[in-house]
Amino acid sequence: MAGSGRKVFTANSVLSAADVQNYLQDQAVMVFAGTAARGSALGAGTVSEGMISYVTDRNQIQHYDGSNWLPLPYAIAVGTASATTGAINSETQISVNATFPAGRFTVAPVLTAWTTGGRYICFPSTVAAGSATIGVRNVSTGTGGDETVYWMAVQMTAGTAVG
Repeated sequence: MAGSGRKVFTANSVLSAADVQNYLQDQAVMVFAGTAARGSALGAGTVSEGMISYVTDRNQIQHYDGSNWLPLPYAIAVGTASATTGAINSETQISVNATFPAGRFTVAPVLTAWTTGGRYICFPSTVAAGSATIGVRNVSTGTGGDETVYWMAVQMTAGTAVG
């Protein structure tokens, strides 16, 4: 069963069929031509939470969460950008730049951005494979100051940002 953990085998110990199944097969990355092939090979009731598979028709690594096979991200990056332009007046916005690690993304990723200050909303303005411009809008009636913008960018497959 996936999730059996790690077992240290010692010299001359007996390798049981259960050990081969639980520690080697169920915890390996299984490769299938597609989801139908995976379903046929594994059958009903043989999958368990934590299993990993690679489906070649989607070029995607997926994990089993106990109910469904879900894709793992192809690439991900997180970071911060500083909105240091001074006061951001009520109902106005500024732009900040986020630079992604070189070569991390092959296409423009899906970008989420936020601040911890309750007076701002953040939104992607432009997003490319190497960087993004994030809009920061003051939605309060007061004047805000400098703010740190937190961002997360995700690319789900080699050729597309969404999964």
